[in-house]
Amino acid sequence: MKATIVFEKIWKAIHAKNPDGSRKYKYIINTGSSRSSKTFSILQSHWLICLTNSNKRISIWRETKADCKMTVLADLKKAVPNFPNIESVIFNKTESVYTFSNGSTIEFMGGDEENRVHGFQGDVAHLNEPYKFSLEAFNQIDMRTSDYILIDWNPKNKHWIEDVAKRDNAIVIHSTFKDNPFCPTEQKI
Repeated sequence: MKATIVFEKIWKAIHAKNPDGSRKYKYIINTGSSRSSKTFSILQSHWLICLTNSNKRISIWRETKADCKMTVLADLKKAVPNFPNIESVIFNKTESVYTFSNGSTIEFMGGDEENRVHGFQGDVAHLNEPYKFSLEAFNQIDMRTSDYILIDWNPKNKHWIEDVAKRDNAIVIHSTFKDNPFCPTEQKI
């Protein structure tokens, strides 16, 4: 699987440990310009985590489920043919869930579904461009996520994400289109 330096940084952050062996980062915040491979690299990491770990629940969040499906799910569908072991993964179109043969799942969620936010229980949460996500919704997802939270966004205005980035167990990975050797020339221009 071809990957960028952005993927490498995300993968290292996911697996980073404290001296006592505990997870170093609960919050992995990807910030920077469009076409830097932030979202694609995170999707690659989700796929590999699900392939190599049983019964992991990865939930990708956006403001609405419809928006999540139109953007992130569409990106994943384009990428899947280049990912390993696709023959062992089933996609449920109705529920928008990829299920791996080991019981791990990647699902697509909307922050507007209040009962989903408050009833969520998962291993990994990925907030994609959560500009209109309230701090309350984030806090609900945060307290119900056991492993780590990935956030990818292009900072525009003051946002609660900036406060999360200051936590001791947070890392910020900054990237630009220059970090993506697969970005088409027309888009670089």
